[in-house]
Parts: sequence; C-alpha cells; structure tokens
Amino acid sequence: MMGASAIFLILLLVFVGAGVLRTQSASKSVTSLLIWAFIIVALVFGYDQYEKIRFAPREVGGNTVITVPIHNIHNGFVVDVALNGTTREALIDTGASAIVLSYNDAKSIGIDVTALSFDQPVSTANGTTYHAYTRLDSLRIGNIEVLVNERVLVAGQDELDITLLGMTFLQKTVGYEVANNLMRLTF
Repeated sequence: MMGASAIFLILLLVFVGAGVLRTQSASKSVTSLLIWAFIIVALVFGYDQYEKIRFAPREVGGNTVITVPIHNIHNGFVVDVALNGTTREALIDTGASAIVLSYNDAKSIGIDVTALSFDQPVSTANGTTYHAYTRLDSLRIGNIEVLVNERVLVAGQDELDITLLGMTFLQKTVGYEVANNLMRLTF
C-alpha cells in the first residue's frame, strides 16, 4: 500500500528530474537526480521519525505522559492499544462511562462473542442499545499496562466501528488534558 508520503516523493522526483534532465548533460543530470533523491528521501524519513518521537510516551516528573493527536476520521482522540496483546485502535471518549469493545475487536482478540449475553441496556446518544459484559485480560498503551482483568462491555454487532475508552479508562490516569488538538494522558 502506497502512502501519501510515497506518492509525494515520486511526484517530486519526477518534477525535479524533468527539470534537471532538460538543463544539464546526462552525467551531471544523473548525479543531480541522485542528490535530489537522497535529500527528498532524507526529509520524508526525518519527518516520519519526528512524528514517532513526538507522540512516543515519555517520563515527566516520575509519571509517563502519552500525547495523542486528534484523528480526522473519527473526529476524536484515537490511540493504539494492545487488547489482550492484540493491537487495535481505540477512541478516547469522555462521553462514554465505560470501556466498550467493538464486536469485531472483541472477536479478533479471542473473546467468544457468540457465548455472550447481549442483555445489558446502555443509553447512548442514539437511544437504548444492548451490550454484553466480559473480562479483558489486559489493556496496554505502549509499555504501560493500564488495565488487568477488567470488566468491560462489548457492543452488539455493527454498533461500533471502533473500541471506546470511556471514563473507567480515564479514571486509571493521574490526569489528562486537551489543548491544541492534542490529548495528554498522564499515568
């Protein structure tokens, strides 16, 4: 799968290459093209690494701080979490009171969703729906084990696209703050 950075890189190389080939001899053109290719690859790689470092967990005053950027697709704060050891995306939802696994996430992490009883009424912005209780062995963000053997809800099939981390998750933090389209979680 080709990302936006790779497409940009290819288009930039074609543009620079066309200009270089038109103005110089063949040997100078190849040298110039290789230099430009190296510069562009270094810039794209450097930006990618900067983003990874920028949002990596870090120690601050004896606590671990995780910075989560706003996610355009879900218009909220999405974080990569390990649910029972399997990495999934989860939406941090201050409007949700509990941790609610999407049906597909629950299934993919080894929960037998067919054995669950979806009889727990839950009030949502779209009305009342029914979820099931189950146990989540672990929830990790990076190297931080946030939950162990925690009672969580599982949404019915096709009710949620993404797992929600509600207030029961946020209560496990020392604190959290939102500023400039970033959420900072302190553990």
